[in-house]
Amino acid sequence: MPGGGTLSVGLRGKGEQAVIEFLNTGAAVHKDHLESLTEPFFSTKQGKRGLGLSWARKIVEEHGGKLEVGNAREGGVSAVIQLG
Repeated sequence: MPGGGTLSVGLRGKGEQAVIEFLNTGAAVHKDHLESLTEPFFSTKQGKRGLGLSWARKIVEEHGGKLEVGNAREGGVSAVIQLG
């Protein structure tokens, strides 16, 4: 969030699942980039390698979970991890 903002983290149970949600109030992601966010080496920033979200997705998947990243309804970006 280069322009500033707030990062919120929430945890809830959903049956046998744990759901962790990260929500920021920074800028939303352009719709053309949403599907590529967790791909290795994808970045919209000059000179960046774009490995963080791809590693996060791999770690979550290796633990039997799922990572979904998208634009939040309120603005900003949402990342949801489902485990269990």
